[in-house]
Amino acid sequence: FLASASLAVVSVVQPVAAEAQSPAENVYTVSGVAVDETADTATTARERAIAVGHGRAFGRLLARIVRAAQRANLPVPAQSDIVPLVLSFEIEEEKRSSVRYLGTLTFRFRRLDVRAFLQANGVNFAETRSKPVLLLPVYEFAGAKLLWDDPNPWFTAWNAVPPSDGLVPLRLPVGDLADIRDISAEQAAAGTEAQLTLVAERYGASAVLVATAAISVDAASGTRALNVSTRYFGGTSANRTSIRSFVYGEADTDETVIGRAAQRVAVQVEEDWKQENLIRFDNLNSLVADISL
Repeated sequence: FLASASLAVVSVVQPVAAEAQSPAENVYTVSGVAVDETADTATTARERAIAVGHGRAFGRLLARIVRAAQRANLPVPAQSDIVPLVLSFEIEEEKRSSVRYLGTLTFRFRRLDVRAFLQANGVNFAETRSKPVLLLPVYEFAGAKLLWDDPNPWFTAWNAVPPSDGLVPLRLPVGDLADIRDISAEQAAAGTEAQLTLVAERYGASAVLVATAAISVDAASGTRALNVSTRYFGGTSANRTSIRSFVYGEADTDETVIGRAAQRVAVQVEEDWKQENLIRFDNLNSLVADISL
């Protein structure tokens, strides 16, 4: 009777465990893949849309886990090469006419097979997702530091940055009374630990990234540039600082340069994280586990 009961428990538990996804496996799920295809028939349009969706989803997965410098060295896989890497896909929503198909799809890729594909092409990658990072965009203007002030063009530019599809979930504060109470622009720029910890805990963030931007003008040439410094407080990247300069072009305005800078800094945050968390298969280690049975 005891043996039968044990077998019954196992048969119930195993399917539940199979459905659960680890954090690394969640990284290999790509949602919100939009497709819009037209063909002679609705069926052909649907088949074509799903084929296109495979390529787009795989492209987004590569952008998520592989550094930009190495993605350029990867061959462009054919549809027949991508299909075996897909564990499953589902249709989130769809609309169709007699000749057109519009849909939003979700793809789940086979982790081990994607790893093998990247290893075969000599590409390093990262699959560790960062805990949420709170971004505080401080803008320096006319000798003053702005954070919650309106207008703050640096804050506005970050609001226009699309939500992250990568490994680092950046969170932008709301800018409400609680934020104004917890930390000021001066405290954020100075890295006041108590205030940064306070606002990070309220947003459930493991780290705070203070991004300070200021426009400078070269006295000799008159060239304008937006200088951006970023510094992490807390988390695995604590105290890491970087400085970048974005030079104005002839047709550039403050709005275009500040917007471009926000987009590029967001990309750089992802690239830095991937660089720090690359999986290296050339370093072999042993892990011994003693288990009492």
